[in-house]
Amino acid sequence: MCSFTYLVCGPGINESVNRNMSTALVMISNLTSLPQCIEFSGLTRKEIFLGVIPSARHRSLYTSYLLFLPMGAGVVRKMIVTDIRSFLDLGATKRAADLLITLRWLLFDYADARLRKPDDA
Repeated sequence: MCSFTYLVCGPGINESVNRNMSTALVMISNLTSLPQCIEFSGLTRKEIFLGVIPSARHRSLYTSYLLFLPMGAGVVRKMIVTDIRSFLDLGATKRAADLLITLRWLLFDYADARLRKPDDA
């Protein structure tokens, strides 16, 4: 029986696993919290799907959305939220979870992407 400790400390794989885990931890620390994401994006709790760990693939997806940044960070947020809802309508919850990572990065990196309450305007 393998345990998580064995996998991290086991011979031959510890460097790769530790490098991937530390990369994921750095990426996670650069994400907006889930409660803030709900507040800043306009998504509901029912539209929040988890189950993915940030990876280089998510960074690439995020970078592709940033190409639209000249249109405004708020526009990019709306695009991602619309895409999340579209994937949920299709039943593609893993894709929606992938986009949630992207949205959380955007909201962390660009405060002007955050949905504003009427009293914040």
